Amino acid sequence: MTEIEIHDSRVGKVAQESSHIEIHFEPSMVHVSDGKPGVDSCKVYKQDFCLIFQDASIEGTLPSDYPAWCVDGFLDLNGEKLDNMIPVPLAVKGRIVLELTFNTSETFRALGSAVDLEPRGPRTYLEEFR
Repeated sequence: MTEIEIHDSRVGKVAQESSHIEIHFEPSMVHVSDGKPGVDSCKVYKQDFCLIFQDASIEGTLPSDYPAWCVDGFLDLNGEKLDNMIPVPLAVKGRIVLELTFNTSETFRALGSAVDLEPRGPRTYLEEFR
């Protein structure tokens, strides 16, 4: 199983164009495990990703400065709340909510009717987590 750990990932920018929002993780912390990433032993990588919301809106406060370090967050996919993790790969339609809290205490939510996660660039090995 592969997941992005929200905590310790960095947002490089948030772009809103017409009805979609792009959240650029530059980089994200990626956990790869045979069990539950972040809980069971896993390998940790860094990789850039873009999370793209369709029919989207933003609530709360965007970071005042980029890059912005994530300290907490969750992704809600049609009522299934995933604390601190984003599954890889990801392409879901329905009621989507992402909430991110930054080291500056700013918090925002991206809401949409669909979300896709696109990798940007290579995955780089960092460490083994046990």
